[in-house]
Amino acid sequence: MPSGKFTAKDVTAVLEDVKTLLSETNVSDGTLAGEAPTAALALLDPRGVDAAVRQDMVTRFDPEEAYPHETGVRVKGTMTYKVSPAGELVVDADYTFVHPLVRAGEGHEVLPGVDEVARVVVRRRMTLTARDGKLVLDAYASEVANHDCSAPKDGTLHPLFAEGRWKAAQAAEGALVDPYDRARALPDGPGHCVTPTRT
Repeated sequence: MPSGKFTAKDVTAVLEDVKTLLSETNVSDGTLAGEAPTAALALLDPRGVDAAVRQDMVTRFDPEEAYPHETGVRVKGTMTYKVSPAGELVVDADYTFVHPLVRAGEGHEVLPGVDEVARVVVRRRMTLTARDGKLVLDAYASEVANHDCSAPKDGTLHPLFAEGRWKAAQAAEGALVDPYDRARALPDGPGHCVTPTRT
């Protein structure tokens, strides 16, 4: 749909860039296995995006710890756009990614031949402005559930399996949250780690 001075082609191109940014940083097989989504991150204007935020925008797992289950990533979210008072195209994206994972090496079977599956739930909310061929990050917030909040910030997520989930729930200092409740407000800023009521 055209919007203001922007043609339908203009709008589609920007929305495709945002989609590429989200999918390559959160769904791509290579990224999930630890690769850097360099081309996708290059869509961002580097000004105003520090290294910590760039790292937080990427979902990675250590393949020696866990790997994606064959059922694949579930994605749910919304993307809307508008023309700002300054006449620029602004995109708001709010997506939840559910990553099913299996332990690497000797896994724990819940039934004979059936490995335990842990689900890490990642929600990302961002506002981006299309400017001079780049995406300018105006606002960003993220939350991850069923990740070991005490783990070193090494650029990867560390899923909690049954025993780890139980221990995390017992040690939780804040309230438990439902990571699937998309009506729940997401606190501003990156890197919020929460203990889920369910995965």
